[in-house]
Amino acid sequence: MNFLEIQFALRGKTLPADHGYSLYSALKNIVSENSSKIILEDSPVKDFPPEVILSTIPGILDRQGLIYLNRSSRLRLRCPSEQAQQWYRLFQNQVLDIRGHLIRLIQPRLCLLEPSSIVTLSQGKPMRASRQH
Repeated sequence: MNFLEIQFALRGKTLPADHGYSLYSALKNIVSENSSKIILEDSPVKDFPPEVILSTIPGILDRQGLIYLNRSSRLRLRCPSEQAQQWYRLFQNQVLDIRGHLIRLIQPRLCLLEPSSIVTLSQGKPMRASRQH
């Protein structure tokens, strides 16, 4: 299975530093509201399939539990390449309310995943780096 990453630029100013679950909930609400429009493997989708991976949004951390969004802040969603078009269209220009912080998902772009070297630990000892595909 080939994967793509959809990267959404953001309009907004701040997010809570611990926004992971709130972000997931806001996106899941959009999926639930549009479940009849999302068809994967001939059935409507009401939640994210297990192969869809979300990441938290990076920014500049302050000491009061907020992150400030900047030009490099992106929402990243990884999915099988055959699903990318549906997720791209669904989330493009959506406004998310993350615990009172409003952000708009704009200018989505599709990116290929790049292999990276990963160092794993076994019983506290480094093992050789491996390539992940």
